[in-house]
Amino acid sequence: MVLELRFPEVHSLKEKRRVLAKLSTAIRATADAITAEVAHQNTWQRCALAVAFVSSSQEVVDSMVANVVECADNQLNIELISSAISYLEPPEA
Repeated sequence: MVLELRFPEVHSLKEKRRVLAKLSTAIRATADAITAEVAHQNTWQRCALAVAFVSSSQEVVDSMVANVVECADNQLNIELISSAISYLEPPEA
């Protein structure tokens, strides 16, 4: 999934990285996921954060997606602009 985020109170890249690191840590703790900033790296108040996780159960994935969105939505000083979800299915044996 990719989260489009806005940091309205951030005034430098260093401050953005600090806020983003805190969010990434919270997401990893909540959903056992991997995160990476994939766009807007040189923009102070914007970020596209990719979040990836693996599970053999669609219900577990849906729960993780909900937890990640809730985690991002509950962070102070972060505005969740949008989220996009992509699923990869395992190949048939």
